Amino acid sequence: MTPPRCASCDAPLAADQRYCLECGTRRDAARDDLRALLTPAARPVPEAPAPRGFTPLARARAAALVVLAIGVGSLIGAEAGPRAPFTLAASRVPLTIVLPPRPEPPAPVAAPEPPATDAEPTPEPAADDVAEADATAVDDTATEDTTGSDTTATDDSSATDEQQGAGEPAAPEVKHVFLITLADQPVTAFAPDSPARYLAGSLVPQGTLLDHYYAVTRGHLANRIAMLSGQGPTLATQADCPDYRDVAPAVAAADAQETGRGCVYSPVTGTLPDQLTGNDKRWRSYVEGMDRPTPGTTPPPPGTTPPPPGTTPPPPGTTPAPTACRHPAAPGPDPEAAPRPGDPYVTWTNPLVYFHTILDGRACADDVDLATLETDLATAEPDDFLALALVSPQPSTDPDAADAFLRTWIPRIRASAAYADGGLIVITSDQAPTTGTPADTESCCARPDFPNDDPAAPKPAPGGGRVGLLLLSKDVERGKVVDTPYDHFSLLATLEDLFGLPRLGYTTRSDVEPFDPAILSGAASDAVTTR
Repeated sequence: MTPPRCASCDAPLAADQRYCLECGTRRDAARDDLRALLTPAARPVPEAPAPRGFTPLARARAAALVVLAIGVGSLIGAEAGPRAPFTLAASRVPLTIVLPPRPEPPAPVAAPEPPATDAEPTPEPAADDVAEADATAVDDTATEDTTGSDTTATDDSSATDEQQGAGEPAAPEVKHVFLITLADQPVTAFAPDSPARYLAGSLVPQGTLLDHYYAVTRGHLANRIAMLSGQGPTLATQADCPDYRDVAPAVAAADAQETGRGCVYSPVTGTLPDQLTGNDKRWRSYVEGMDRPTPGTTPPPPGTTPPPPGTTPPPPGTTPAPTACRHPAAPGPDPEAAPRPGDPYVTWTNPLVYFHTILDGRACADDVDLATLETDLATAEPDDFLALALVSPQPSTDPDAADAFLRTWIPRIRASAAYADGGLIVITSDQAPTTGTPADTESCCARPDFPNDDPAAPKPAPGGGRVGLLLLSKDVERGKVVDTPYDHFSLLATLEDLFGLPRLGYTTRSDVEPFDPAILSGAASDAVTTR
């Protein structure tokens, strides 16, 4: 259909358009019914003088009236006439409002997982129950070995990759050290085919093993003294001090050594526990068998502490053993230099009673029987626990006996709040077996010439053998074996560094190296040889 056009100017018109938008010409005559509706009845108007011109207000009113009239006309036309193509009414389309898309809400951030903690079983009330529970517990990653070795449920592993940063790795914060010193155990005690099934089959895979760790000299006592004071041996300490008497003449020598013969060091020679006390840190020594009754009728040695009131009296024919700092009278032979029937205590397993800094003060109160450890481990607040716990079992060359001791006490230590809060367990031996097979007198690490060695003995003097050392904590790498050589002096230097203490004895030498911090943190280091 051809759209209509204006008769005056030929402009195109819509089918329902009454007026031309170009020239204003009305398309057709107005309808009479609408004209009557829009036009009011005529009434006489008084004659007025001819206007001189439109005012601005009049012009605005006229324009508004015209627009109103056009709009009303369009509406009336739309309702009065049929809709047809090409009309204004037919050309209307719905109005679509386009809004920008709503931004997606940010993805929820996952809450950080809590740090892994040791899932240790709570301590059992009886030692037999402890051993049974530990034998049946299974580690979440370890599997039982072919010899049927026991595994535990404790997991000390950590994400070591996150700990490795630029530069040299820093040692983790260690708050509580448990140093367990066995007797006469070779490095093969840690080997997979070791008869110590719990130590080798369960603990070694969960810790870091220093496979080339050495004792520094011959003699149980000489090595234990070196481990805590940095002192080299005397002839008496190499023989485990059968005659309990002071070192004399106690002359100071190079490397902070005290020279002379004897085995009880003067007050000028300090120990690691003395250093801790001077820095407001607590320590205790736990020695197995100290509070057992002593056969015979000899009264308690001078300087010992009697048992507290209310304790069970000893059996007839015995005298009560001291509850702390047990040692023989000086000077004189040591009747407790070897185990006796009914009394397993051996003096040389308690190296602190060979220092006057411990004997002559109140420090003896913290040199106690092993049974006290179980009570101390139950301390609710880790801050109340010790910085250093020295643990000494009964001496035995039997690997099964050492294994039984560890099977009883390691789960109890690892279940404690102190171990969970920056705890480190150190397991080693005072010396390797010196007789039989495997006898070992090796040494390492630029071993010095000890001034108290027998001058007639061949040089270099025999060492204490390769004994190995195992570290257990939540920071060390599980199953790592370190081949870098270290010795007892290295251990002492490491503990002094961990607690921010000055060096003692031979640890003052520049060639005595502490453990590399990467060993304690589980990080990688070019300075450490591992496999």
